[in-house]
Amino acid sequence: MADLASLIDLSSIPDYEKGAQDLTIRNRLFLAMLQKRGRITHNHSGTKCVWDAVASHPQAVGWVGQSLEFGSHNPLIQFETDWRGLINTDAMDIMTFMKNRGQKTQLVDVLRTKLDGVMTGLRNSFTGELFNDGTDDMKPLGLRSFLGAGSVVVGDKVAAPSDTYAGRSTVLGSQGGTWETTATITSPNTNTANNWPYPRGSDEYDCTSPKLVNTVSTRWTGTNTWLANAWRILNTTRAWMKVTGDKEHMPDLCMLSTDYMVAFKENAETKTHIILPHREASDLGFADVLNMEGMAVQDADFDCPPANGFILNLNTIEIKCMFDVLFKMLIKGVATASVDAWLNSQGINLDDLSNRFACGFLGNVTYMPKFVAHLYPHAAS
Repeated sequence: MADLASLIDLSSIPDYEKGAQDLTIRNRLFLAMLQKRGRITHNHSGTKCVWDAVASHPQAVGWVGQSLEFGSHNPLIQFETDWRGLINTDAMDIMTFMKNRGQKTQLVDVLRTKLDGVMTGLRNSFTGELFNDGTDDMKPLGLRSFLGAGSVVVGDKVAAPSDTYAGRSTVLGSQGGTWETTATITSPNTNTANNWPYPRGSDEYDCTSPKLVNTVSTRWTGTNTWLANAWRILNTTRAWMKVTGDKEHMPDLCMLSTDYMVAFKENAETKTHIILPHREASDLGFADVLNMEGMAVQDADFDCPPANGFILNLNTIEIKCMFDVLFKMLIKGVATASVDAWLNSQGINLDDLSNRFACGFLGNVTYMPKFVAHLYPHAAS
C-alpha cells in the first residue's frame, strides 16, 4: 500500500485548528461574545502577564483668579500575574495503527477522532476553568479568583470585598479615596457603613473592588431566598454597575447557574414584564438567551457552579493567548500508512510504541474586578 502523505499532514494542522477553534468559540456564549468584541488576543509574550487600569482622574478645583498649582497625576495602576496553561494529551499505539491501516479512510478517521477528542476535552476543561477560584496556580485564573468576601450579615445587600488579585487588594479604599454616606440611604453593607455601591465617591475607592451581592439578604423582599429576590437583585445590581461605570462599561452579560436561572424565570412569572430574546446572543446562535434592558441573561450550562451568578462587562475581560490560536495542536509527524514510516516518525515513543500528540492553551485570562458582580448567598442568617 502506498504511503499517505500524512494522516493529518503537518501543513493541514492550521486549517484543522481554525475549524476546531470556530466550533469551540461558537459553543459558549461567553467565548463568542468575547471574540466578537476582540477580547481574545494572541501571540503574547514576556516574563509576566501585566496589564494597566485607570484608577483615578485629576480633580478640578474652584477658581476665581488665584494662581494655579500644577502637579503630575498618574491615573494608572498595574495588575501582574504569571502565565499559566492547560494541556490535554492522547496517543495512538502501534496496535491501533495496525488494526486500522487496511483502509485509507479508516486510519484517517481514527486519528481524526482522537484529535477531535483532545480538542473537545481541552475546550470543556478551559470553559470550566473560567469559573475557578484561582487556587491552582498552574491553571488560568477564573472569575472566582478575586471574589473573596469579608464582613457580611443577613441584612446586608452586599458583602465587603476582601481578596487579593494580581498583586492588588480588592478591599474598598485600599487604593485610596472616599465614599459618601447619606442618612436617607441604608448602607448596603453594615460594616462599610456608607452608600457604596450606590453613588457617589472617589474613582479610586472601588477601582479594584467587585460587587459581591448577597442573594439571600432579608433587605431585598423580606424573604431570604434567591427565588423571592431574583428580579430585584438583577435590576439593582445592573443599576449599581451602570452608575459606577460609564457608557463603555455597561453590564452586558449575566450568567446564572441552572438552578438560579430556573428560579429567576419562576420569579418573573409573577411580574408583568415581557422578557424578549437578546438580539446579539440570538445572532451568535443562542436563541434562548433573555434580554433585560440590553443585558443578556443566560444560564451557564454545566460550567457555572450551583447558586452562583456573574454579571460582567466583557470589554474589561481578555483572554491572552501566547499561541496564535486559542488552542494549539502540538503534533510531530504523525505517521503514514507505512509501518516503517510510523515507527520512524519523530513523534514515536519507544516505551509503548505510540505516536503522541497534545493540544494546549498557554496564557491567562485577565479581569477588571470593578466591572464584575458576583451573585451568591453570602449570609442567609
